[in-house]
Amino acid sequence: MIFFYAGIALIVLEIAVFGAVAGEIGFFAALLSCFAAGAVGVILVQQQGLGLLVRLRDAANRGLMPMNEMFDAACLMAAGILMIFPGFVSDAVGLVLLIPMLRQHLRSTLARRYGKEGAGVNPDTGVIEGDFIRVRDDDALHPGAGR
Repeated sequence: MIFFYAGIALIVLEIAVFGAVAGEIGFFAALLSCFAAGAVGVILVQQQGLGLLVRLRDAANRGLMPMNEMFDAACLMAAGILMIFPGFVSDAVGLVLLIPMLRQHLRSTLARRYGKEGAGVNPDTGVIEGDFIRVRDDDALHPGAGR
């Protein structure tokens, strides 16, 4: 339900921004610039996506978990989806997601906020850090036995 309301809000915002821009530069100039921004964005998504595929393949060949590349892929997918929608707001957000330095900042901010301290994949060794609990086989088969 939240996505429905967010979609309605985005449509209303896009119409309001388009109307403001069209009032300043004219309707046809605003329409042309809206489609031009979308076209440039789609070309950038395609170019960065091809580079991302190369980085994913290299990480897989080295036997590493490509977490950074997967986050970049999610950002590029979101940017591509936003570029499909006509409008200045969605194009602006999509173009922001195409800037590699901003994606890196977003990734580190999200990792600090939602990630577990010290957990993850070591990029040098490929070792996955984490917690575990050792369970003996007889404890799993007969809970409470032997205590």
